Amino acid sequence: MANNIEVYKSILRKILPRGKAWQGNDNDFSNLIDGLAPEFKRFNDRAENLINEIDLYSVEELLEDFEKELDITPATDSTIDERRNNVISKINTTGGQSKNYIISVINKLGYLAKIEEYNPFLAGSNAGEVLTNSDWLFTFKITTEEVSLSVKIFLIALINKIKPAHTIAIFDYQMSYFEAGDTVGIKLRELE
Repeated sequence: MANNIEVYKSILRKILPRGKAWQGNDNDFSNLIDGLAPEFKRFNDRAENLINEIDLYSVEELLEDFEKELDITPATDSTIDERRNNVISKINTTGGQSKNYIISVINKLGYLAKIEEYNPFLAGSNAGEVLTNSDWLFTFKITTEEVSLSVKIFLIALINKIKPAHTIAIFDYQMSYFEAGDTVGIKLRELE
């Protein structure tokens, strides 16, 4: 609406009743209007700012409240964008136990990922397969591109919350894994 204090002073003067008591610029009532106008402007600016705070994609002041409500503990070196993406991801995460679901959660955060599952050693297994004994049967490795420490901490916590309870996730961060032409995942730079 209004963007300067003079507009608020003018509005306040226009809504006053007619008469000599309300006229002039050197009386106490005029000083009161001059003092109230900045407060009305401040109030209006804060109301407009509240609209931005409701939107998770632009939230800043209420970000800490969202994190507390969602039980997210940000790393000390997290940027506002990383913290905001963590909140959005947690709210949008609906659940799933498949390999593709876990990859999609990581992709929605804007990172590439691949999951390797370990197969049990059986007679007739092919050379070069990732094989394991029964202790590793429910273990899988998530490989993502190199990310900051705060993102690593968040990804580990998030994946450990959404993965099937009987499984163990191992994390590997290798930028070189995702070379040109690799079709493991789609890198999304904007959240859906």
